[in-house]
Amino acid sequence: MIFFFKLFLTMVKARKKYLYLALLPPLVFLLLAVFFPHSYRIHQDITAADHTLLSPGPNPMDMVTVESVLHNPQSFFTDNQVLMDLRENLLTGDAVERPEWAQWLPSRFAVHIKRTVLQDMSLESTGENKLTMSYQGRDRELGEALVNFYSQRLVWAGERAQRRALTRPGADQADGTGPAVALEGGPSVETSRTLLTWDRLTTAFWVLLVSLLAALAFIWFKESTRPKLYSERQAARYLGVPVLGSIPDMDRLARFQ
Repeated sequence: MIFFFKLFLTMVKARKKYLYLALLPPLVFLLLAVFFPHSYRIHQDITAADHTLLSPGPNPMDMVTVESVLHNPQSFFTDNQVLMDLRENLLTGDAVERPEWAQWLPSRFAVHIKRTVLQDMSLESTGENKLTMSYQGRDRELGEALVNFYSQRLVWAGERAQRRALTRPGADQADGTGPAVALEGGPSVETSRTLLTWDRLTTAFWVLLVSLLAALAFIWFKESTRPKLYSERQAARYLGVPVLGSIPDMDRLARFQ
């Protein structure tokens, strides 16, 4: 076993140039990855004052202000009813094509979507009476769907609260609700490109590993198709006779002089 291992090492040393070629695939992968976006920032600008009332939940009596939602946006993003509506929107709408989602258990889908929302969604104040609903992540299609859903949900919550306020006794068109919630244009998409990231380095490592294995297999194949004798011991085994003497390697002896 040791003999064959040493024999293989000798083969590799004789054709080590193929090992250097194994570095090309991961390098090409990393260079090409620069031209593809690594992540997306999708944001929607919204007009709403801090004191604007919202009714985001199923109970019309539950009123919150935009300011309170800004202090705790996760309560708006991960409300149970909102997540149920989001699930129905994603599974039945045309915004996202994910056939595998229909095969998932509802609990698995809920965990996946909730984790994505918690990690990638945000709602921030960007100025006086200005809000920005944004997604920062790697799935552009899903990001656009989430930004659109939650932006429309915020507008709907403002309209619902306004209608509720106008139905109160003695209320008029300007009573209690402040300015309405409105979208400013459409969502904007910004891309981020980078050379080195942990996920790309991990992929490059596996590409390098496969390349090295392929190079070693190619070296073994090349040497197997051109059999050689690498040592006197191999010659003795091949001929079936003992070795009486051998010519020394003069190059190796010259190194010690």
